[in-house]
Amino acid sequence: MLVKEDPTFPVFGISLGLVITAVGLSVLFFTFIIGAGIRAQKAKPVTGMEGFIGETGIVLTALDPLGTVRVHGEIWQAETLSGIIEVGRDVRVLSMNHFRLTVEPISNV
Repeated sequence: MLVKEDPTFPVFGISLGLVITAVGLSVLFFTFIIGAGIRAQKAKPVTGMEGFIGETGIVLTALDPLGTVRVHGEIWQAETLSGIIEVGRDVRVLSMNHFRLTVEPISNV
């Protein structure tokens, strides 16, 4: 795009409109790409141990304090720090340690 215009033959000049359009499209493209990258970095993890924290499940065997729960359609060993939790209650995952979930009951209001 850096072409020196010959004063005797002015056909090889670059249009200012073309330059402005190219710059504008480049700015829009990179703004979109950088914005998508930033949103991806701030997104909540959906896999691994971090993806389970905050998820809900249902108690399959009473937690006193150990038992089993179903989270994401999978059966997990779980423990609670909140006393006994009956079968059928909804629980929220607080953490995971050595493939054992720590859960708390969700208050049914």
